[in-house]
Amino acid sequence: MPRKLLSLLRRSRRKEPSVEEIVAHVERGGSYMRVVPQEEVDAESMIEQASRHLEMKQYERAVEVLSKVLGMFPNHFGAYINRGIAYKFLDRKDKAIEDFSRAVRINPSYYPAHVNLAAVYIDMGKKEEALRLYRKALSIIPANKQSDIKEVKRLMDRILK
Repeated sequence: MPRKLLSLLRRSRRKEPSVEEIVAHVERGGSYMRVVPQEEVDAESMIEQASRHLEMKQYERAVEVLSKVLGMFPNHFGAYINRGIAYKFLDRKDKAIEDFSRAVRINPSYYPAHVNLAAVYIDMGKKEEALRLYRKALSIIPANKQSDIKEVKRLMDRILK
């Protein structure tokens, strides 16, 4: 019995398998289920709560909730984006820039972070910086997101006029 427990303990300490390992296992007829730690469930619930605060224009409350999420998960780029949006509406541009910039560093291929950061720079009159970010966004928006591509081009045209 103790050996069996020790074996289970050792297996439980292994790192999670890579995506490739999971796919190969499933293709061989296996299955995969990930047990999500409670703190991840709590964080997602808090992000949903913060989104409701944003929708109701309760920006300070959204900042409070998202700051708690970031205390638990300091690299949660979605929380940085949402908190950046709240800061933008609170006219705290410096904080919005910090959060959007952090989101870009964490996930540089997530183009909405570039677009949101550009919007703050436009508010500050920094058109060249905004254009640079819009160009970057255009370079990473997937081709099947034509409406997003058109919107970014429209935003760029407004700056260039």
